[in-house]
Amino acid sequence: MSDLRKLLDPVWLVENLGYIRTQHNPLVKFKPWEWQREFLRILDKHDKVVLLKSRDIGASTVAVLYYTADTIINGGDFLIASYKKESAAFLYENVKVFIKNLPDVLKPVTELIEDTKHGLIIKSSGAHIKAVEMSPKVGRSFRAIRILASEVAHWKEPRKSWVALTGAGTKGVKICVESTPNPAPEGELFEEIYTNPEYYSCEYDWRVSPEHDEEWERKRRSELTDKEFAIEYECDLTKSSEGNNVIPISWVDGAITRIMKPEGEIVFGVDVARYGDDESVVVIRQGPKVLDIKPFRKIDTMEYAGRIKDLAEKYSPSKIIVDVIGVGSGVYDRLREQELPAVEFNSSEKAEDSERFANKRAESYFGLRERFKDGDIDIPNDRILRQQLTRQTYKFNSRGQIQIQSKEEIKKKYGWSPDRADALMMAFANVKKGKIGIYTDVNKEEIKKWESLINS
Repeated sequence: MSDLRKLLDPVWLVENLGYIRTQHNPLVKFKPWEWQREFLRILDKHDKVVLLKSRDIGASTVAVLYYTADTIINGGDFLIASYKKESAAFLYENVKVFIKNLPDVLKPVTELIEDTKHGLIIKSSGAHIKAVEMSPKVGRSFRAIRILASEVAHWKEPRKSWVALTGAGTKGVKICVESTPNPAPEGELFEEIYTNPEYYSCEYDWRVSPEHDEEWERKRRSELTDKEFAIEYECDLTKSSEGNNVIPISWVDGAITRIMKPEGEIVFGVDVARYGDDESVVVIRQGPKVLDIKPFRKIDTMEYAGRIKDLAEKYSPSKIIVDVIGVGSGVYDRLREQELPAVEFNSSEKAEDSERFANKRAESYFGLRERFKDGDIDIPNDRILRQQLTRQTYKFNSRGQIQIQSKEEIKKKYGWSPDRADALMMAFANVKKGKIGIYTDVNKEEIKKWESLINS
């Protein structure tokens, strides 16, 4: 029996022996399209996958077939967590159709000892396969090593449900998180996962399906608004979240693929870590092009100032813009002592356009936003920076001013600080040259307090 399993490969099994159920036919030979073959190989290669998808392309079914085949061959439990009962039931039916229509020669590894409305057990391995409508109560008593989290942007109470599903984490778990966008607040969790560098992200819109021709497109567009079509079928997270995201994902991705010449002055943006697990970051740009991003961890102010000095000797910047809140004032003072062109940046200061913006942080982020919007910025393909940029949101305060999430709010919400994004924002901020800084007793005490937090 074990020798039989060794001869099998889940991708080969799905592509060559798979049968599925469709909405119009209870039994159809699975003949994968090119994008489905590609997606199968992504699932096979990567343990953590996040898929931004169009409706009506069969992405969930492909994932179900792959994980079912992998369960048959390698054992271990598989959980399908969908956003509603009907969807969970349909995907579970495809599990059963796939298993029961495999060739007789595979019966030793596909025979079932339990087959109910909600789950089954494979006799040879004892592996369980279950399908559920996701909620905060589901998943706590069932720990699978394969998970299909389907239509996550449409789950009820998504954050609580995610905790219930993943428990202490997803280490050692093969997981595919997939969804169409959702402009409602429930869609935010999926967007976070989609920009999480731990996951391999992929995207398939309506055009990948050979069944979707011009007539199909005309019919769908006649039934929906432009925004609805963009969200449902074009995988447009920009349309989904355009209400409060400072910089939409599509603008960030455009800046990553854009190639611009490094022309003009060289400027450093310097963010200084506030807590032990935060990064201190130097972003180096020349004109519109970001030349480099230098992150540092567990580094005190004097050592950090020394690293910045080394970079300054290499690049000869015209300005070094430093976050001076908290421990950053010590870095700024040290750079000025060394006669480097350090300039203060205090995010809580009054904005130049104080009628529109609550503070300098909001004004500077919206200045950065304009660069992304106009295509006047070229950034490296840094997944952490991408995640941080696309998580920045804004709102209007009681005075009608634009206000950006603070570092503390982001840290509390996501568990990380937007240090790289803030350093980028400062590198492009409109600032004036500051005065030579000097140490004072107050500065020294403040520095000691923040350094003790960093090194704790």
